[in-house]
Amino acid sequence: MALSFFRRRASPDDALAIDRLPPLAWRKPAFAWTPAALIIGIGWPYLVLRNEGGVALMAAFGAAGVGLGGVLVLLAAARAGRPPRTRRTALSPFILLGLAAGFVLPLLFAILLAILNAIERNQSEVALKNAGLGVDMVLALWPLGIMIGLPYALFVGLSVVLIALRAPDAPAPDSTALTSPAARDIEPLF
Repeated sequence: MALSFFRRRASPDDALAIDRLPPLAWRKPAFAWTPAALIIGIGWPYLVLRNEGGVALMAAFGAAGVGLGGVLVLLAAARAGRPPRTRRTALSPFILLGLAAGFVLPLLFAILLAILNAIERNQSEVALKNAGLGVDMVLALWPLGIMIGLPYALFVGLSVVLIALRAPDAPAPDSTALTSPAARDIEPLF
């Protein structure tokens, strides 16, 4: 009850405020800026983690998937008529895909280790226990995957959003902006 005093009351104009923003646009030429942003987003953290071996390679493949998936989501949203209007909404597919990759990649890493162990020992069955991995080990890899995957996905998303996308030019101010209900609620400073 006490917090309702500080909460701003929603008005009908607030729901349409995001629709008044012009959508973000791809920098021209998009075929040059988008791959450059993906290369920077995937390559720079990989250079930092390159001494970590398999973890860096797994993170780079995951980041490549997150980067390409995020760009495809942004393109699909633009084709559907709902392009992102803010950088925050353009960043959200990268974060969600990074979270999903943080859960899936450690499991794939453990399965790949089990397959490689079975090939090395010439076994016909592939099992995690034969590779020395149990379910508890796979579950222990999930926090590591999320701790590495989310910041990596954030960096890839930020590089794409800041390098490949641009905010359109601001429209010229019009006289109706001062007469809107939101402008009438603003009290003068002096």
